[in-house]
Amino acid sequence: MSQSNMLEGSFRQGGHPGAVSLSRRRVLALCAAGATGTLLAACGASTSTSASTRAAATKAAASTASRARAPSQATAVPSSVFKGTQAQKTILVWDWAAGWEQLLQKLATTYVHDNPQAALNLQIQPGYFTKLPVALAGGTGPDAYRMVGRDVFSWDYRKQLVDLTSMINQNAKIKTDYGNMAKPSRDAVTYHGNVVAMPFGGTLIMTIYNTDLVKAAGLTPPAELGSKWDWNKVVEYGEKLTKRGNGPHPSVYGFWATEDWEQGWLNWVLANGGYFLDPTKNYRVCLLDQPQAIGGVQDMVDLVLKYKVSPTTQELSSENGATLFYTGKIAITTMGSWGIPQVRQAKINFDIAMVPYSPNTGKSASDSNFSATGINPASKVQEETAKYVLWTGTEEAQKIIGSFEFMPASVPAIQQTYLDPKFGPAHRSILADVLKITTPQPEPDVVAFTDVMDNLTQKEIPLLFGGHESVQKGFGKVTQEVNARIQQAVKAG
Repeated sequence: MSQSNMLEGSFRQGGHPGAVSLSRRRVLALCAAGATGTLLAACGASTSTSASTRAAATKAAASTASRARAPSQATAVPSSVFKGTQAQKTILVWDWAAGWEQLLQKLATTYVHDNPQAALNLQIQPGYFTKLPVALAGGTGPDAYRMVGRDVFSWDYRKQLVDLTSMINQNAKIKTDYGNMAKPSRDAVTYHGNVVAMPFGGTLIMTIYNTDLVKAAGLTPPAELGSKWDWNKVVEYGEKLTKRGNGPHPSVYGFWATEDWEQGWLNWVLANGGYFLDPTKNYRVCLLDQPQAIGGVQDMVDLVLKYKVSPTTQELSSENGATLFYTGKIAITTMGSWGIPQVRQAKINFDIAMVPYSPNTGKSASDSNFSATGINPASKVQEETAKYVLWTGTEEAQKIIGSFEFMPASVPAIQQTYLDPKFGPAHRSILADVLKITTPQPEPDVVAFTDVMDNLTQKEIPLLFGGHESVQKGFGKVTQEVNARIQQAVKAG
C-alpha cells in the first residue's frame, strides 16, 4: 500500500510554557570554549584529590571509554539526493552515523519509491553534535534530524521539536504501529505527555563472553545460568578465568569492569535498584549518593582492586579493553548490542547473556539509547517532513532498520528481523529478555546529559576505580555537583 496519502495531519510545535531557546550567540560562545554534547553546555570543574592524580586517571579512562564507544561521525559522507518520479519538494535529513550509511540510504530509496512526489537530501554530517545545535539555534538546519535518546527532552524543552501527538492519533495505521513499539522507546520520546519525536531504534547492554575460554575453564556458560549469573558468580568466574602470565600483569583477565557509564557502571546501579537521575522528577535530581548506587559501583570497583580479576586503568593505558576482548585477553565483559558485529569480525567464538544480576535485588538491567527522529520547527516543508518522519515509525520502515542488524523500536520488527538466528550468536534470543527489562537512558531537560555525565560524573569514576577515593565519598561529591548544576539551570529558566 502506498503511503503517500496516509500521513496527513495537523501540526503544532513542541515546547512548553517557560521553555527557552539557546541564542545563536550563546551556542557559538560555548563552541568556542570547547564545550561538547547536544546542547554544548559549559564544562564544570570538580574538586577533590590532587589535580595531577585526577588528570592522569581521567585521561586514561577517557581514552578507554571513548575508544570503546566512539560514535561514527568523524568521516564525512557525501550527501545523497533521492528523488521520486514526481518529486516536487526536497526534505533535508541529517544523521551522524556514517557506519549506517547503507541503512539510511535504503530507508530513503524505499520512501521515495512509495512516495513519488517526495525527494530526500540525506546528509551524514561530520561534527554532527556540534553543527546541529548551532544550526537549530540560528533558525536553520535540517528539516528532520536524528537524536540520541538521552537528548530528546532537552531539545523539546528548548522548542526545537514539533509535537507529533495529534498526527499519530489522527492516523489509525500510524497509531497502531506506534503502539506496537517497545514501551521504553515510547517513554524516551514522551515529554509531558506529548510525543515529540518518532522512535527509530535502540541499543541494549548485555554480558558477552569468549566461549572457548569459558569452556576451557570447565565453567557453565553464563547464558545457561539464568539469574544465577550474578555478581558473586562474576567474582567466581573472574578468579578461575584470570591467568597470570610471566610479566607483571595477567595474560588473560577474567572480567573487564569497564568504567564506561553506558556499557558498565550505570547498569550495575540500575540492577541494584538505583538511578543516576530520578525518572520520577524529570531527571532533575541526582541519586548517586543513595546506597543502591554506591553498592552497585562498589561491587564493580572490587573486581579491580579487591579481587584483581579486571584490568586497572593503568593497565589499559596502552591497549583498550575492547581490543583485549577481541584478542582473547579478556574472557567476559559487558557490552552494547552494537558490539556484536564487531566481535563477530574479530573471529572469536562468543556468546551473550544478561547483565549480571544483583544478589541484593535479584534483577538484571540494561540502559538503552533509543534514538529518535524529530522535526525542526523552522522547516519550510514541515508537512512533507512529517510524512517522512512518521513513515520511519511504520512497521515497513522498522523492518528495514532491523534487517541491517540495528535494533528497531517496533516489537514485531524486532521479532521478525533483529532476533533472526542467522545473525548469531547462539543465544541471540536473550536480547528479547534484555529488552523486557531495559531502561531508557536518563533524559534531563534543563541541562545537557553530556554536561552532567561527561563533564561532572565521569571525571570522578577513574578515581573510584583507581582507589584514590571511596565510592561513597566520590558519589556524594558528584551528587552535589550535578544537583547544583541542574538547579542553576532551573533558576536561569
